[in-house]
Amino acid sequence: MMISTVRRFSLVALVLALGVGMALSGVSALDWGGSLTTVNTVQTRPEGSDDPLFTNTERLTLYLNVPLGARYTLETQGAARLDANPLLLAADVERFYLQRTRNPQQGNLSEFVTRLGRLTIADPAGVVVRQTVDGAALVLRYPRAEVGMSAGYTGFINKEFTSATMTLRDSTDQEDDDIYFGPARVVGQGRVILRNLLAQQTLSTALTFQNDLRDPEKVAQAGDEQIELLQAGRELGGLLDTQYIQLMVDGPIPIGTMPGQLFHETAYVLNFGRTLSLVDDDTVPSGSSYQYKPIRGHLAKVSLNYFLPDLLGTYAGLGVMFSSGDSSYLSFTEGNRSDVSTMFTPMTPTASGVVFAANPGNITVLEVFYSLRPLENENSPFLNTLQTQVAWYSFFRSAGSGAVSSSDIDPASSATYIGSEVDLIARFRPYSDFGFGVSTGLFFANGSALAEGANDVDVLVRLDASLSF
Repeated sequence: MMISTVRRFSLVALVLALGVGMALSGVSALDWGGSLTTVNTVQTRPEGSDDPLFTNTERLTLYLNVPLGARYTLETQGAARLDANPLLLAADVERFYLQRTRNPQQGNLSEFVTRLGRLTIADPAGVVVRQTVDGAALVLRYPRAEVGMSAGYTGFINKEFTSATMTLRDSTDQEDDDIYFGPARVVGQGRVILRNLLAQQTLSTALTFQNDLRDPEKVAQAGDEQIELLQAGRELGGLLDTQYIQLMVDGPIPIGTMPGQLFHETAYVLNFGRTLSLVDDDTVPSGSSYQYKPIRGHLAKVSLNYFLPDLLGTYAGLGVMFSSGDSSYLSFTEGNRSDVSTMFTPMTPTASGVVFAANPGNITVLEVFYSLRPLENENSPFLNTLQTQVAWYSFFRSAGSGAVSSSDIDPASSATYIGSEVDLIARFRPYSDFGFGVSTGLFFANGSALAEGANDVDVLVRLDASLSF
C-alpha cells in the first residue's frame, strides 16, 4: 500500500514537472507555487476508545497554471498528506483541467467558460457537496447572472482525498488497505445565480444529484434478512441515491445610520432519494427485511453577520441550522427503519464546532461568535495581524431522538438537547506567506444523551501552521 501510494505521488510530481517544462520552453505568464501545512491536535478520548490522544497531519500542495494561448489555460494541483498517528501517506491530483474562456461580447453574455478534467463540484450554500470529480463544467456569465452545469465521476479519486463516504460499504472500503480509490458515484449539478436583485440581494438556486455506481450484485438485496446476511458472513449495506433542490438568498440588510454593515444568508434544501432500510416484513421468518425506501429530508439555515472594521476589525454573527432527522435511525449511516426516511443526507459532511463537530442530519445548531483584532492599533506590522475569536454552539436532535453523526450520543435516548461548546481561536499571520493558529474547544454534554463510556466534558487543543511559496 505504501509503495503504491509513493508511486502515485511520483506521477503527480511528474505531471507538475511536465507543466514546468512546457512553461520554460516558451510560456512566460507562468503561475506556480505551493504550501506546506501542519496540523497538530490533542483531544480527550471516551473510555475504552482506541482513538489516539495526539494526531499530526502534514500536507504539501503544489500547483501550476499554464496559459496556452489567448483562450486556454491548464490548471493543475497535486497534494501529498502524511499522518503520523496512525501512520498514513497519501497523494493525489486534486485539480487537473483544461479551461477555455471566451468573451463573446454578443448580447448580454459576457463570459463563456468550459472546463474538462479533474475539478470540484460545490453547492452555493456549502451544505450538500464539495467533491473532486473527473468530468466537465460549463459556466455562462452575464452582467447580473450566472448559469452553470457540471458533472463527473468520483471513482478515480484517492479515498483519502474524498469525503463522500455515505454508505456502510463506503465505510468498509475506507478501512481496507487493499482499496485505493474512493466510492464510485456520478455527481451532477445545475445552478442559476441572480445578482443585484431587490435591495441588492443575490438569489442562488441549484439542483444536485448523486447516483451510487457500486455493483448492485455486491450489496445487500431488497428482501434480504439481516440475520441471514450475518450468518453468511456477508457485509451489510446497499446503494444510496440522493437528489437536492436548493434555494439561497443572501445580501446586505439596511441598518440606517448605525455604523458598520449587516449581512444575512438564508438557505433551504429539499433532499430526495432512496436508502436501503430494515423494515417490518411479515413474509419472512425474522419479521423484518431490507427494502429500499424513499428519503424526504430538509435543511434550513439562517445567519446574520455584522462587520464593524473601525472597531478593531470587529466581526460578529449568529445563526441557526436545522437538518431533519429520523427517530427510527439506530445508526447514522443507513440506519432507517421506517417507510419514509426523514433524515437529511448530504453527500459530504460540513462540521459545526471544533470539538463535537456535528454534521448535518438530525441536528439543530445554534451559533454565536465574535471576532476582532485586539492589537490592530499597534504600530507593529506583525502584531496587528493577530485575529481572535470566541464562539458558542448549542446542539439539539431535530427528531428528539435517534442517531447523529457522533457515536458518543445514544440513539435510544430521548434527550433532545445534546450539549454546548465554547471555542477560543487565535490566528497570527506576521507575513503574507506564513501564519499559524491555535484553537481550543470545550464541549459540555448533556449526560442524558450520552452513550455508555462517553465523556461529559471533551477538550480539544489544535495548533496549525502554514507556509506558502
